[in-house]
Amino acid sequence: MTSGRGLYLVEDWARWPGDSTYGWSRPANELLFLKDVDRFCPGEVRGRIDQEVCNWDVLDELFIALIKLAYDWVCDVLSSVVDVEKLTDFEFDLEDPSAGDFAEDSALLRVSSLKRIVGWSIYNVEARRRELESGWLDDFHKTYGVSLQHFIELYNHRAPPNQTGMFYDRTKHVAAELQKEGIRISRAEVERILHRFREHHSHIARQLEH
Repeated sequence: MTSGRGLYLVEDWARWPGDSTYGWSRPANELLFLKDVDRFCPGEVRGRIDQEVCNWDVLDELFIALIKLAYDWVCDVLSSVVDVEKLTDFEFDLEDPSAGDFAEDSALLRVSSLKRIVGWSIYNVEARRRELESGWLDDFHKTYGVSLQHFIELYNHRAPPNQTGMFYDRTKHVAAELQKEGIRISRAEVERILHRFREHHSHIARQLEH
């Protein structure tokens, strides 16, 4: 994790060229570096559990969860004073616990929100964002009940000035027209959709008339 932008924005310290003395060095703006995290393998070490000694997969769950919490905490704290951008982040593979996970403590199994960490990975934040945004466009009709093209056409529709001489509010017009078609999308939701177009989908934002 690094702060700021530009020259020092790197994902992996091993790719950072150092000076002539050390050959490889760390980014000058590095805020946090986690080493040997890949040794934690929750859900993969049951074969070497010795109930008399230690439940290793549970320990790995605890440690990887603590690292994730520490990582998020550092980001939250430092973001108030410096520009912090996550290039990568953690995600966990979760599953419901089985009766054997907690021995005689059946009360824990009744906690509906309880999940076990059985795997984890580090993903690229920007690549994930692009993937999610692409999926959002693909599912636009399913999510909102209106095709993307029809939504754009409604927004671009030009009405004559009203009695005050002012042109109508486009977002209000889109919400009202969709309501006539039996599609319930609030004006606020229309504004959020338009903001998302302008923020992440410039090729669509260019189709919207100003």
